[in-house]
Amino acid sequence: LKHRFSGAHPNGMALLDGSPAARRGGLTPTSPMVPISPSSRSRGRGSYTPTAPMVPVSPSSRSNVRGGYTPTSPMSPSSPNRFMVVNSPLLSFLRGEGRGPRDATLAEVLAMDFEGWQTAHDFIQWVFPTDQPSRFVKESPLLTPELQAVARGDERILANTRRSFEYFLDFLGLELVRIDDEGQPNMRIRRSPQFGNRRTVCWEVNCLEGNHNWRRISRALRSLSLLGLDTEVAAFYRCLESMWVRGDIIPPQFKATVEHWRQSAGVEGELAEQRGRFGGCLGCSFR
Repeated sequence: LKHRFSGAHPNGMALLDGSPAARRGGLTPTSPMVPISPSSRSRGRGSYTPTAPMVPVSPSSRSNVRGGYTPTSPMSPSSPNRFMVVNSPLLSFLRGEGRGPRDATLAEVLAMDFEGWQTAHDFIQWVFPTDQPSRFVKESPLLTPELQAVARGDERILANTRRSFEYFLDFLGLELVRIDDEGQPNMRIRRSPQFGNRRTVCWEVNCLEGNHNWRRISRALRSLSLLGLDTEVAAFYRCLESMWVRGDIIPPQFKATVEHWRQSAGVEGELAEQRGRFGGCLGCSFR
């Protein structure tokens, strides 16, 4: 990826051993990515080329093709339009089969080191797609309602999205902890041992809006919510809000930022203005 993304690993190689050192440099997800068949590599930039003739797209509908065809009428399970949605470039990328930004696969994006993630700005729209156009990368794909419906039922997409989310948490200096809450699976997100190393890049205020990685947080919350990963969304938002209430990481004057995170996560209710309303740091542990 050295020629596709800036900030490649210093020795030009991605770390692939899953060790703590690899997680700090070039993370490979803790569980294997979905295998990519040799035949799919030739399909080009994540777009599936069927052997049967494609259904012509009318000129009026061409503007709707941003990550997948958006039909103007409901789809039946056997309609050609549904075929085009299921095999859209965006969903193919999220499955780990196709190629997306700069001709990279999802596995290659997740093998980038933290410097690469910090300096490249045209991949996050593919890793965490939403239904809202990007203000900065106009050609990025959209997760349309039709694509959302397919992605929510695709276990490969959901599993890969969870891996992407864990990598993003690692990039931010956070970690996800799965717990057994009275027999019910649950999760919390807390600061990882590497939080101090990531604080300057990801959490210190360096622009009027705080930190440009906070925009990525908004996108991740929105994307996870659209894909139905509600447990991850709730844990992430609770951690972020408690970090703001604590006041030593996210300054109090950035209340509007936390409000935007709440809206992106689809969380109802008001912000906890005082730490006492949390009953401690709900959902986020501090080392």
